[in-house]
Amino acid sequence: MRQVHGRTWACHSNPSKPCIGAIEWQKNKGLLYNVEDINLLTEDSAWHLFTQNFYNKNEMSLEKQALSFLTPEMATNIHERNRAKGFYECSDEKYFFHHQKLEMIKELAEASEAEKKDLVVDVDVVINTHADAAHTGELDIVFFEGAIKDTIQDEMADFVIRVMDYLGFLIKECKTVDDLLTRSSGRNPEGIFSDFTTQLEHKIGWPKSVENPKGLNYETSSAILEIMDLVTANRLGQAMAYAVTFCEVRGFELIKHIEMKLAYNAQRKKLHGKAY
Repeated sequence: MRQVHGRTWACHSNPSKPCIGAIEWQKNKGLLYNVEDINLLTEDSAWHLFTQNFYNKNEMSLEKQALSFLTPEMATNIHERNRAKGFYECSDEKYFFHHQKLEMIKELAEASEAEKKDLVVDVDVVINTHADAAHTGELDIVFFEGAIKDTIQDEMADFVIRVMDYLGFLIKECKTVDDLLTRSSGRNPEGIFSDFTTQLEHKIGWPKSVENPKGLNYETSSAILEIMDLVTANRLGQAMAYAVTFCEVRGFELIKHIEMKLAYNAQRKKLHGKAY
């Protein structure tokens, strides 16, 4: 609940205070543990308001899910998670933005490679696994790494997480016009999210390769290349919208995969075990 929704358990003996045991447990696990929301959770809380997000999402289109989930607030949340893992320590370096774009493109390339290897998750497995993780606040790492990690759905989730993380950085760090010009070629986060919403709702100039990627080799390749081109052109909002629609057409549970990957990343080592 804390990792996905930012809500903290209240102390049983004093519901006005956060549960120290829960905070220490999350801290020892390397998870996010600071209290973000002063409205603490108790046994009397309206749990249905939280759990319905997990079980009723399949009644909504993926595009509607994305509009309510992929928000500036979630971008900030994702960025804070990654900063807590040691990322962004070199954000003042000259080619920082180039590196961020490269990482986004790499995720898309990995999605294409997963498609070629036929690494696709069974939807029922995803739903059942995510439901368990939502209830326990944990994720079965062994199962995730064996059945979900590195699939095309997982890589598309990684791509959206990368974009959201960078947008969270812009929201948090860019205080002046000069900062925005340096970090995002003159596009502020609000403009990028506006592009995302407009593209997803109205599909202006929408390419057929994204609307109809039926999994027939080159149609999928063309759709992914379209998204790469948008990243290269700094059109991140549009790129994210194309990714959502690509997953919608393919029947991928993108939001569930994003939530699972965030839960998985929360349990990884500093810098996810990498050099930077």
